Amino acid sequence: MGPPSVLPHQLVFFNTFFFFILWLAPHFAIADEQFSACEPFNCGNITNLSYPFWSNSRPQFCGHPRFKLDCEGDNVTINMASKNFHVIDAHSNARTLTIARMDLWGTKCPREFQNITLDYPFFNYTSNDVNSTILYDCDPSESMPNPVNLSSATIFNCPINSNPRQAYFSLVGDRWFNKTALGCRIWITSCSWGGSGKILKGCHRSC
Repeated sequence: MGPPSVLPHQLVFFNTFFFFILWLAPHFAIADEQFSACEPFNCGNITNLSYPFWSNSRPQFCGHPRFKLDCEGDNVTINMASKNFHVIDAHSNARTLTIARMDLWGTKCPREFQNITLDYPFFNYTSNDVNSTILYDCDPSESMPNPVNLSSATIFNCPINSNPRQAYFSLVGDRWFNKTALGCRIWITSCSWGGSGKILKGCHRSC
């Protein structure tokens, strides 16, 4: 599979995970009204949600404590690792959850670079994910070390503190990049690439 044909401003940072939650079927002794309170529900534009998801409009016993959704109009968020994330999609039956960092939502150049690690034992990447790398705060006077990088990377401008700086995106991983030679101070690595021109965010490191 070749490099993406999308432009940098079309990139959206998000993660898709499988989640592993023990399914506890409602006990027959639970009152009918309690069972009814846990019927499938809609949150924003996401429909037919059930355990482990729940929201403010439903009792906590309807879901897992880590999967509480906040529903505000079409906007759906979830709190993980003390950070709020946009929920792009969620499927209870398929046990998949797609989220996006709010600080990277709708922009390729974040104002601040924060280290966020989702190290939950019940999360795993989907089989469609592949590694990718983004380098930030790179010296615009430098060039890619060799021709193969030029064919595998997208270069775009991303000012840091109003200073002209470049950024590089590639699906081939950071093994092609000499971060020191490029004068790059910040990089996002162990990311994943999904369909439709999206980036699935993995972990963030800075040097």
